[in-house]
Amino acid sequence: MRWRPPGEWPRGSRSTPTGARRPGAGLAALGGACLAIALLAWAPDDSRAAARFTIDTEPVWQVADDRPIAQPEIRRWNQIRAYVDAQWLRPMDRLLAIHRTSPARDLNAWDAVPASSWFTPGRAGKPPWMAPARTIPAPGAQQEPPRPDHSGPLAVSEACLQGPASHLIVRDARGARYWIVFDEPEAPDRRTAAAVISSRLLDAAGYPVLPTVIDALAREELILDADARRVGEFGGRRGLTPEALDRFFARLLSADPEAGRVQSTRLRIAAGRLPESTILGGFSPSGVRPDDPNDRIPHEDRRSLRGLRILACWLDLAGIRQDRTLDLYLYSERYVRHHLGGLGLTLGNHSRGQEDLPSRLLYPLDGFGTRGLDPITWSPAEPYLPFDEMQWGDALWGVRLLLAFTDAEIAAAVAAGRYGDRSMEAYIAGSLQERRDRIGQGWLAQVNSIGGFAVTAAPGGRWSLTAADLGVRHGLRQAEDVAYLLSMRLPATGETLGYQSRSADPLTFDLSPFTPAAWLHRQDPRRYAVAELRCWDHTGRALTGATRVHLYFDRDSGPRIVGIVRD
Repeated sequence: MRWRPPGEWPRGSRSTPTGARRPGAGLAALGGACLAIALLAWAPDDSRAAARFTIDTEPVWQVADDRPIAQPEIRRWNQIRAYVDAQWLRPMDRLLAIHRTSPARDLNAWDAVPASSWFTPGRAGKPPWMAPARTIPAPGAQQEPPRPDHSGPLAVSEACLQGPASHLIVRDARGARYWIVFDEPEAPDRRTAAAVISSRLLDAAGYPVLPTVIDALAREELILDADARRVGEFGGRRGLTPEALDRFFARLLSADPEAGRVQSTRLRIAAGRLPESTILGGFSPSGVRPDDPNDRIPHEDRRSLRGLRILACWLDLAGIRQDRTLDLYLYSERYVRHHLGGLGLTLGNHSRGQEDLPSRLLYPLDGFGTRGLDPITWSPAEPYLPFDEMQWGDALWGVRLLLAFTDAEIAAAVAAGRYGDRSMEAYIAGSLQERRDRIGQGWLAQVNSIGGFAVTAAPGGRWSLTAADLGVRHGLRQAEDVAYLLSMRLPATGETLGYQSRSADPLTFDLSPFTPAAWLHRQDPRRYAVAELRCWDHTGRALTGATRVHLYFDRDSGPRIVGIVRD
C-alpha cells in the first residue's frame, strides 16, 4: 500500500489527532482489537499464497553491486529537461498508465536494507534494531576528516559560481581532491556548518557522503587547471577564467563588492574529501544507469532512497535533485558508488518562499525548527520520485534510522559545524532534537511500528514470538495506548490457526497453541505459517499496515523466522 497523506485517505480510514490519554484507553484499544478478529476472519488475505521464503537460506546482508566494471559514461544534468520531466512528463505518464506503487526491491528476507553501494547499515552488516550505523566523532578527534594541504597552491578544476549550490572542486599539493562550499556574506557560518553537520549525521545513518570538515581559504591560494570548467545555471559548461573567480571571491568577501569593503582576506569553507574517482554526474531519481551492470534496481524502488524522505524532512534537505547527488567511479575498486550532496542547503538554508516570517530573530534559519513542521506532508522544493513512491514500510524504516540518534550524537555533529555564535549552535542542536521527536511522533501515530522480532524458548518446551514497539521503546507513547493482534495462518491452505491479542511492551506471543498436533509427530514439509500482526491506537483506530512474520516450525530445533514482510 502506498502511503497517503491524511488529506488523501479513503473514507473511513482517515487519521484523526489523538488527545490526552483517557482512563481505560488501553482496555478500549484491546476491545477494539478483539472486535476486529471477526472482520479479519473473512477479510481478503494475500498470505494464502504458497510459502514465500525458502526455509534454509540465510538473509542477504551484503549486495554484490561492487563488481569491477568499465567506467560508465559521464552524464550531464540539464535543469530545463529535468524540470519538464518532473513537472509534466512523469505526472502525465503516471496518470495515463494508472500508476501503482510497487514495494521496495532493495530488501532482504528480513525486510532490511542490506549493505550496498547505496547504503551501508551497521558496523558488521547486521545492525541492532534501533542503533545508528556508526558513531559520530567529536570535533578534534583523530577520526576527523582530513583538510586540504595548503603548503602549495590549490588547483581549481571545476567551479559553480552562482546559485545556492555554488562550489569549487580543487586538488591540493598532495594530489587530494576536495569539494569546497562557501558561506554567503549575509549569512556567515550557515552553509558551511550545514554541510559538515548533515554529512556527519547522514554518514552515521549509513549513506555515502563526502567526509567534510571546516577550513579556510584565500583567493591567492588558488590557480586554475589548464582545462578548468565553469558549470552554468542550467547545467552547461564553459571555460573558467581567473576574472570570474576574482568576481566570485569579491562578492563573498564583501556584502557590497563595488564599495570595496573587504571583511576578510580568508574565507571560511567546508571541504569535502573526494576519493580518487571520476565524477559521472548525479544519479537519476528514476530507472537505472544503463551502462552500469551493477545498477539493477530502479532508483524509485529503493527503500534506501524512499526512506531518505524521513531524514530529509529532519534535516530539511529540501533541495534534493539529481545534480545534487554524486555517482563516483572509484579508481581502485572500479565500481560506482552513489553519494548524497548539496548538504550546504540543509538546516533551513534552502529558501522556499519563507521570507515573510514574522521575525528573523525568532527564526534565524528561514523557519528551521518545529514551527509549522508537518512530517506527514513534508516534501522537497521540487518533486523527487523516490519520495513520492514511499510506502508505510519505507517510512517506518526511515523513522528507525532517525530515532536511533541520541541527543549526545546530535550535539557532537552540530559542534563539528563550528558556529561562531554559540547561541546558533544551541538553536540548531535543540531544533534537530525537537524535529526528531516531532517526526517520530507524527509517523508512529499513523503506522504499525512493531519490529525487532525474535523466537525465544519458554519454560516447558514452549516457544514465543517476541517483538517491540518502536514508539514505546523511544518514549513517544505508552504501551497501554496500543493494542496488538496476531493471527496465525497456513499459507498453503488459508486456514487460520488462531488469534492472540496483547497490550504491553515488550510483546510476547505464545506460539505453542498454533502448532498443529500432526506437526509434533512427523516431518511435514508444510510446517510453514504466517503470523500477521496489526495494531490499534487507544481510540480503536487501526494503524496503517500489516506486518507478516513467516515462520517454519522445525520438528527438532523449534520454530524460526524465515522472512518478514510489511505491506
